[in-house]
Amino acid sequence: MDKDQNCGLLDAVYQTAQSGLKTSEYVRPKAKSFALIDDINSLRAEYNDVLRSAERLSRDCGEQPKDNNLLKKAGLWADVNTKLILDSNSEKQAETIIHSCFNGVLEMTKALTKYPLAELESIELARRLKEASRHAIETFMAYLERGKQ
Repeated sequence: MDKDQNCGLLDAVYQTAQSGLKTSEYVRPKAKSFALIDDINSLRAEYNDVLRSAERLSRDCGEQPKDNNLLKKAGLWADVNTKLILDSNSEKQAETIIHSCFNGVLEMTKALTKYPLAELESIELARRLKEASRHAIETFMAYLERGKQ
């Protein structure tokens, strides 16, 4: 195990889960559909669990995960609110979550490629986040495909 690789992967996991959690935090108050709210809450629970695991693993290797910087957080808030300002129906809200989850899949794919020498437990956590993001894409696509309310 390479400590720098492990810490790099855990930072990527932490920041990606944090971005997904923030996106869902911005979308959830706008949601009117109980089904959409339930799906968002399930996704948030998964992100929170991944965040806690990344924090624990980082502490175990003597580090603290790096938080997303203020500029990235502000950009995320602006992006989500710009997408939903004129049209905030369930489909548009789901689409916003899908974009965030797709970004999560991309970020975890890049991180897993960049940090192949990380600890197995960290690699498994990154794969878990990637798979949770893939699953969420499928879940939220239903709102676009069938006009699920």
